[in-house]
Amino acid sequence: GRALSSGELVGLLNTCEAAPLDIRDAAIFSVLYGCGLRRAELVALNRADYKMEEKELLVRGKGNKQRAVPLGHAAPALQDWLAIRGDEEGPLFWGLGNRNQGKRLTDQAIYNMLRKRAKLAGVKNLSPHDFRRTFVGDLLDAGADIATVQKMAGHASPTTTSRYDRRDKKVRHRAAALLHIPHRLRRPGQDEEKA
Repeated sequence: GRALSSGELVGLLNTCEAAPLDIRDAAIFSVLYGCGLRRAELVALNRADYKMEEKELLVRGKGNKQRAVPLGHAAPALQDWLAIRGDEEGPLFWGLGNRNQGKRLTDQAIYNMLRKRAKLAGVKNLSPHDFRRTFVGDLLDAGADIATVQKMAGHASPTTTSRYDRRDKKVRHRAAALLHIPHRLRRPGQDEEKA
C-alpha cells in the first residue's frame, strides 16, 4: 500500500461530475479519506449512523467496537449525496441503477468503483486502504497527536498507528528542540579550582 498525493486525491474527485453516481462516489472518496475508514466499515454504515447535528459518523470497527468519527471537511460531500439518496433508513451508500438500486454496496463494488475512477484519473495502484493510510499520515504530518489519530482510526494500539507515521528526521529534530534543558556549561577543571 501507499499514501496518496494531494494531486491524486484531487484527480480522483475531479472524475466525479454532477450525475447521482458521481455525487455518491465523491462522497465515498471524501469519507474514505476524511474519516480514514476501512472498506468494511464504509459499506457497513447505515443512514442512522450519520449524526447530522454532531457532524459525526458512528462507525463499527474491528471487534465490533463502535467509535464516533468527526466528518470534518467530508461533511459537504456527504450532504450532497444525502440530498439525492434521501433520509430513509438503510445503507448510507447504496447502488444506483436498475439492478442495485437501494442495495448495500459490497466490498467488491467499492473496489471496482475505485479501480474505474483511478484509471480515469491516471492514478496507479490504488486500493481503498490507501485512503486510510493517507488519512493517518496526513493527520500526523499536520501535527495531530498519535493518541487522537489512534482513536479516530479505531486502532487498538498506538503501535499500529505509528506504522503509518511518515514524518522524517527533520520533524523529530524539531520535536527534540522543543524541550528546554537547564544545563549549565561546565568545562573540565572548573570544579577543582573552587575546591
